[in-house]
Amino acid sequence: FQRFQSQLLDLREAQITANDAKLRAEKRIKQLEEELIYTQSALTNAQTTFSDHNSLFEELKQENKLLRDKLFNTESSFQLQSSTLRAE
Repeated sequence: FQRFQSQLLDLREAQITANDAKLRAEKRIKQLEEELIYTQSALTNAQTTFSDHNSLFEELKQENKLLRDKLFNTESSFQLQSSTLRAE
């Protein structure tokens, strides 16, 4: 009988230890899920910001090209006028 009591106590201790480990694991899972949600939100915000900046960059690149073309045309026109004036 004493041996059975000892085994029962050992089993209860093992159960308590297992329950504690389970509770710690569940708490850690919840913490990791919250971190995942936060990280996903941060990633979504970063992607949105990147997309916005990328569109702005493309617009600026296009505007830069147009301004360079306009400058080139103006320089060509100025050179033509200058050479015409020198010829006269």
